[in-house]
Amino acid sequence: LCRVGTPVKYLVEAAGGFEPGTAMAIWTDWGRRWRDADYQRCSPYFSLEGMRRVLSYKPFLLATDSCAWENREKPQGFYPEFYAADILMLAGADRAENHHIKVDWLQATSGIGMKPVASIGVEIAGEKFEAAATGNGPVDASINAIRQIIKRQVTINEYTIQGVSKGADDCCKVHMQVEHEGRVYYGFGASTDIVSASIEAYVDCLNKL
Repeated sequence: LCRVGTPVKYLVEAAGGFEPGTAMAIWTDWGRRWRDADYQRCSPYFSLEGMRRVLSYKPFLLATDSCAWENREKPQGFYPEFYAADILMLAGADRAENHHIKVDWLQATSGIGMKPVASIGVEIAGEKFEAAATGNGPVDASINAIRQIIKRQVTINEYTIQGVSKGADDCCKVHMQVEHEGRVYYGFGASTDIVSASIEAYVDCLNKL
């Protein structure tokens, strides 16, 4: 972990080894600083080598108290490998006041013989906005509706949906990678509804711009 100075292999050795398929928790004590102004900017993060070593242990869940796994200034680019490993993520939460964009409500409809349409209500820094848009699907329509409100040039580079459990009430997780002004940002969402999880991931990206 960078800014902490502890190689992941030492953490695993200190724990007496690690069995594949179990949970791995890496604690830095950074969570106690969540009230600090530099909580996000100075957060510890994984190096590419460190994350690859974590992946080599094949955990089913990885947890840390660090809110920024990536180097915000110079992203390491390990998220595609992390998503491909199908590992659940549990990270330190961002402070609520840093989430200046919040979704109040979302309604999306689609079906055979009808054009997908979505309406959304968003709160930005305490001010309420509403918009509606169409798209080639309910997720696309919902994102287009947000773009009616937040007119930033954001390109979605990757969009991954993964199921957490099996069945009709399956909870899905969505990972999204976007690009804005030459920089890459990652977002995460989880819900039993794919559209809601997708918008949660997209807004998570927007809040990091």
